[in-house]
Amino acid sequence: MPTPGSRSARLARRIYSAQVGGLREMEWSERAKQVALPLLVYAVIVALTAGVVNAWQNLHRPPAQVVTNQAGVPADYAFPRPAASSLAVQFTSVYLDTGRSADERKAQLATLTVASPDDPSYGYPEGGKAPGVAVLGAYVAGYQQLDPKTARVIVVATLAPSLRRVVLAVKVKQDSSSGSLAVAAPPAFVSAPAPGQMDQLGGDANSSLDSSVQAALKVLFTAYGASDKAALQSVGVSGGSVRGGLGGAVTLAAIAPVKVLTCDSAQMDCTLNVMVTWHMDNQGTFVQPYRVHMRSVDAAWRVVSLNAI
Repeated sequence: MPTPGSRSARLARRIYSAQVGGLREMEWSERAKQVALPLLVYAVIVALTAGVVNAWQNLHRPPAQVVTNQAGVPADYAFPRPAASSLAVQFTSVYLDTGRSADERKAQLATLTVASPDDPSYGYPEGGKAPGVAVLGAYVAGYQQLDPKTARVIVVATLAPSLRRVVLAVKVKQDSSSGSLAVAAPPAFVSAPAPGQMDQLGGDANSSLDSSVQAALKVLFTAYGASDKAALQSVGVSGGSVRGGLGGAVTLAAIAPVKVLTCDSAQMDCTLNVMVTWHMDNQGTFVQPYRVHMRSVDAAWRVVSLNAI
């Protein structure tokens, strides 16, 4: 038997401590398993319960209410309005192009409609060829959604060389299976839509302010027409938005007396409506409105921004 304090006694104590420590680790490991297993089972049960509840709610959720417009067509219906309008303009350009023969027009119109070139009820244009007559331009002036798959497009066309204006109603339909578009009925001439009213150039006359800003406006628009960056910088405020210009396409001819929209007399900060007359070589003159924001800096008027009205 080893004596206390001997080398063999110390070795025996180390072996004993290691055995006891190992038993304690095994005991804690078993306890951890006993605690973790119920927690894991609980987490799985919670997840499954949440999934079942969510699925039940989806099955029993009432359908969303469909918002419709006055015509009863779903407001969010994805009818391709831009494409339908483009097709109607293309159809009108061919339909009225009497510069080509009727047979030529029929062949091209047949690719845009649901009818064949030989369908007598469709109203394909007849008549001889009129050299020099063509559609100068066409644009959409009205649109009406008739049902979820059908729209009526009002197209205004200008004929050359007479400059006569013709208005055509074109019905466009979308195929339910393929989604493709085609003209669905013979077009009809209709009266022109009532013209809208042109926006008026607002503001009040102010002769004293006009006389003080005219010099700066002349520098501004002369430089803007010529794209003179140095001159634009000289009349603009630091950090202003007036950049670029018209690249010399036009030159300044005249500036009308300004109309004052708003003006802070204390801060000398004003927004003006300005009518500018431009001259274009071989094209005559053009009178156009602009909105100019100006501010007095060191007793001199400077331009903050320049925009069309």
